[in-house]
Amino acid sequence: MSKKIIIVGGGFAGYTAALRLAKGNDVTLIEKENLGGTCLNKGCIPTKLFLHYSLKEKILRRIQEKSEKTISELVSGIKLLLDNKKITYINDEAKIASKNSLLLKKAGKTLSFDTLILSLGSEPIIPEKFRGARGTLTSDDIIKLEETPKRLVIIGGGYIGVEFAH
Repeated sequence: MSKKIIIVGGGFAGYTAALRLAKGNDVTLIEKENLGGTCLNKGCIPTKLFLHYSLKEKILRRIQEKSEKTISELVSGIKLLLDNKKITYINDEAKIASKNSLLLKKAGKTLSFDTLILSLGSEPIIPEKFRGARGTLTSDDIIKLEETPKRLVIIGGGYIGVEFAH
């Protein structure tokens, strides 16, 4: 029996769930920012690309351009996979309206569902004592810098922090 499934969050968990559930179901994937989520657009992939391209290139803008091109190609690949599985992709912010419906904020449209999956992702955390302090940047900010900082203190030893440190 076919179910109407809505997945909110187009990161790795969300689009993978959509691809797996598409067979025999009516699947809609909703993402408020960029398909591919934090990992593809702001986290895992950009930091690895920065690391990779920085071994060959020293001009920050060129590293960013190469990284952006690769990310764009990967996002296009995900979109193609969704299209091939006949998954509806909506770029909008969703809000739960009732037990079995969502409101799309930009479109002002309500969608009903049998099953709802929330795959809401992550965002950088700034420790309280650094919030609002001059020069405090998140990993999201660092990938957008226009010049390489002369000095940088990295708080956090996860993969993103370690890759930026390298």
